[in-house]
Amino acid sequence: MRYTGLVLALIVSTVAWSTEPSKVEANRAYSLSAPANLRDSPPSTFLYILGDKKGSVAKDDSVVVKEVKKINTLTGTQYWINVEQAQPGVANDKSGWVYIGKDGGESILMEE
Repeated sequence: MRYTGLVLALIVSTVAWSTEPSKVEANRAYSLSAPANLRDSPPSTFLYILGDKKGSVAKDDSVVVKEVKKINTLTGTQYWINVEQAQPGVANDKSGWVYIGKDGGESILMEE
């Protein structure tokens, strides 16, 4: 019985927890738990028009959040972030807006 608790504690401590979308902060680095499309702008207007796709970032890539935007839609609140791929010493051409999740759900970001 004592060993089961120890094993469970070890498993829990090695799992990376995703960050709730409403708790994502600007000027922090996060890892992605899933691949994501980069867009030149978040959705705008009542018609929910997405910005053009301009690239993507892969799962486990590290990104720095520059801005967090809350978008209200008919189906609920969505969170979009303006990110820049975190690669020290490399000229950065991977930046844009990424959808990270809905209010009350889990995001695709994991704390570093």
